[in-house]
Amino acid sequence: MLTPEEKRMISTWIDLNATFYGCYEEPDLSKQLRGEPIAMPERQ
Repeated sequence: MLTPEEKRMISTWIDLNATFYGCYEEPDLSKQLRGEPIAMPERQ
């Protein structure tokens, strides 16, 4: 079991090492603007 701090550290590490420039097509664009998670694109 991880503490909340350990989970935050792992999430930050993953976020900093994953290049994702966002989505520019609907319906994912609207979800992204609301702060909801969207799937990574198949190819970047």
